[in-house]
Amino acid sequence: MVDKLLTQKHYACFKQNYLIFHNLMIKKYIVYLKSYLNRKGILMKKWISGIILFMLVGLLLACGDEENVNNSEDKETTAENEKDQQELWKEINSLKTIVSFMNTGAHPDDENSGLLAFMSLGKGVESSTVLANRGKGGQNEIGTETGEGLSVIRTRELQEASKFINNDLEILNQDFDDSITDFGFSKSPDETLEKWGEEKTYKRLIKEIRKHRPDILFTSFRDIENQHGHHRAVSILSQRAFNDAANPEVFPEQLENGLEVWQPQKFYLPANDDEGNETLRFNIGGEVDPIYNKTYPQLGEEARYFHESQGMGEDLEVEDQYESLELAESEVNNKGKEEKSIFDDIPYDFKEYADQIDDEDLKEELNNFQEELDEIVDLYPEKLKILEKTQKVLGTVDDIKAQLQDENYSLSGFYESRFIGSS
Repeated sequence: MVDKLLTQKHYACFKQNYLIFHNLMIKKYIVYLKSYLNRKGILMKKWISGIILFMLVGLLLACGDEENVNNSEDKETTAENEKDQQELWKEINSLKTIVSFMNTGAHPDDENSGLLAFMSLGKGVESSTVLANRGKGGQNEIGTETGEGLSVIRTRELQEASKFINNDLEILNQDFDDSITDFGFSKSPDETLEKWGEEKTYKRLIKEIRKHRPDILFTSFRDIENQHGHHRAVSILSQRAFNDAANPEVFPEQLENGLEVWQPQKFYLPANDDEGNETLRFNIGGEVDPIYNKTYPQLGEEARYFHESQGMGEDLEVEDQYESLELAESEVNNKGKEEKSIFDDIPYDFKEYADQIDDEDLKEELNNFQEELDEIVDLYPEKLKILEKTQKVLGTVDDIKAQLQDENYSLSGFYESRFIGSS
């Protein structure tokens, strides 16, 4: 069946998607190896070959009947090819780092889109957003829907915005009758948590932190008097969760269901240097990304245009844009310490991770592994060369797995539940 599908008109699309599939596998292995090392253990099940074949055939079928894939002069085809290159780069770029980042907020459009674009599209960081509700209490500039009808619209807008900046999305509100809802303006976090149900809200937030395992946790708003009670509530819970997600006595039933405790390394609040709480200031703008042809603030605003019902998004010039943050909690240095980079004191890749390991053989393996990942990045956009290299790198991962298993590392239910599933 695969041979039949590999006709001239399918080949370009197949090659593109097959490369993305290969690098998605490597990306999953990166998260897996990081978890492996951090928690002293994972005995990984083998990928089922039938599932892989099914995914590849599905990618082929998704290519459709493009008759003009080789017509480089066709404007539409050129635009599609550029988008394909950008999608491939999203996966390739993520091989440069093992850092993960989570942004928490209350409503759709609370996410810091510019910062997320910088982290995900710029640095290749595995990024996620966790929001409390679906925004049914907001305005609607594109129609007459209110309440739950509006929440459906805003959820779809949020999903598209997150997809655009390569950002994983989680929403604590799970159904129309869920108490974690946008009930309108709240004057206090106490009122918000009483209506939402504090324990339920906190339990779901802890679950998402344990699931996504961010090294860096950031919340979009501070707990200050003139702020919306929903924003303040999420800020309070996020800072509390920084340590509680690592406490096995906090919601221990989650651990029985396959998750494991997780300790983020840093927790940041938005800062204002005029108020003297800024510990880090860095520029996310000023330069055009050569792959996306925009700055990261511009990409962030392009994502915000998806929040059409809220009238979000604006056209920005190519200019500097600074993020101002306060390091409010830290496991790696003193909170309140001034920093040069958001990545200070966090291993950025496997080479930096290897510096913390005593085992010389494993240290060498990880250094070599990161060099191979860097070679894949350097090969972009040479698709065939990338394909050959990614196949070799998957073999390297198997070697590292075998070495760790030989040293009697234990099973991790988290990895199985997140990436493998039940067999």
